[in-house]
Amino acid sequence: MIKLITISIHSGELTSFWFDPWASPKPLRYTAPAIFKICENKAGNLTDFITQDQEWSIPLSRDLRPPEISQIAEVLYVINSPPLLSQDQDEIHWSLNLKGFSVKSLYDYQSNTPSDQEFPTNLIWNHMIPPKLCFFFWTAVLDKILTLNNLKKRGHQLANCCFLCSRAEETPAHLLLNCHYSRRIWDSILPNFGWCWSFPSSVLQFAQGWSAKGFSKLGKLIWKLIPAVVFWAIWCERNRRAFEGKAKNTLHLQTREGKGREGKGRERKN
Repeated sequence: MIKLITISIHSGELTSFWFDPWASPKPLRYTAPAIFKICENKAGNLTDFITQDQEWSIPLSRDLRPPEISQIAEVLYVINSPPLLSQDQDEIHWSLNLKGFSVKSLYDYQSNTPSDQEFPTNLIWNHMIPPKLCFFFWTAVLDKILTLNNLKKRGHQLANCCFLCSRAEETPAHLLLNCHYSRRIWDSILPNFGWCWSFPSSVLQFAQGWSAKGFSKLGKLIWKLIPAVVFWAIWCERNRRAFEGKAKNTLHLQTREGKGREGKGRERKN
């Protein structure tokens, strides 16, 4: 949303040197993160960085190191010469509406902005799937399920090795898609002929590419159930191995899931 804001500098007292997009569409803290880190005045406004001689002065906690020189040079290039200050207040302009910010203008902008691919909301939040599975599917698409790599990001000291294959680090994409164990399950589901599909590098890309085009009405309903059900089955098997020390091969897992579906069908008939 920052790119929709422009700032007119007057007094410089209301504009943050590091946090506001006053010199470029991107705030300076992102342009030069290393310089921002060692700056002694991170919360200062523009006037705090301009001397009486109308020159820039960026207070640093230590001398620059060689890798940081390029970043300070980029900052000086972006900010150029200090602006001429006055007594008037700085102004923030909302590019979508000359009258100022409005929720409607932002909503219209986001609704009409094309994206590479839409988020697979309808596939994830399917009313025919138990909410628990939908929530897990959604978390996996966001890359937030508690695989070992995500636990390490939270500060846990763990050796990262996939519980299913012991061949690679455990990530959501590896566990649910690319693990040798998981791939055998997917291979048993996907058609053996007339089908060519390389597995994506993320669960989000997988969900975006899971198309039911060409199926019958009933086939579409079934096809849309598969990702959430398979992901949940793989996750349960992973947890069984991690916490109970028990393991089942892919054949047993497929058989168990098949019996579960048959049992539910019988209950509905009865």
